[in-house]
Amino acid sequence: MEYWLLPLAIFCTGSVNKKGSTPATETEHVKTLPMPGGNLSVVFLNSDTLLEKYTYYQNIKKQIEKNQKLAEAQIQNKADQLQKEIEAYQQKGAAMSEMERMKEEERLGRKQEEAVDFRKQLLEKLADEEEAYQDSLHNRLISFLKDYNKSHNYKFILGYQKGSGILLADDSLDITPEVIEGINKVK
Repeated sequence: MEYWLLPLAIFCTGSVNKKGSTPATETEHVKTLPMPGGNLSVVFLNSDTLLEKYTYYQNIKKQIEKNQKLAEAQIQNKADQLQKEIEAYQQKGAAMSEMERMKEEERLGRKQEEAVDFRKQLLEKLADEEEAYQDSLHNRLISFLKDYNKSHNYKFILGYQKGSGILLADDSLDITPEVIEGINKVK
């Protein structure tokens, strides 16, 4: 068998041994394929379902949304304050001297720049927090899967997601429910 056909063979034919039959060592969720270095066992995890049902991820998602709403409120508050000051200037600007108008316009320009900088810094902070949450999520998942795999000895645990490179997979290879149940028990 050509080695470049290996991934296709795993998903299209399941597993075969040298005689062309299913190996006796196959478990309920695992398909194996004899390889020079030993059998190849493959399962998959539905990433979309995992994220939908993983409590830790849902908590992170809520925290990110809360932080975004708070940031939006702070940005809007700054913008509203600046708008009020601009409107006040427009109302009393005609009564000001040329020098007073210039000073007030400079002050309002600085405040506008400060508001833009504030927004930029807040958005950067949010992006950094979200990246840290994503790293934490990834690390927790990988740690759990490594521990989970100690008792299963899979060679590959593939991530399936709608629109990903895996177009079709046998549902008997799906370990998502087991992983969700186990990972939600981890504190």
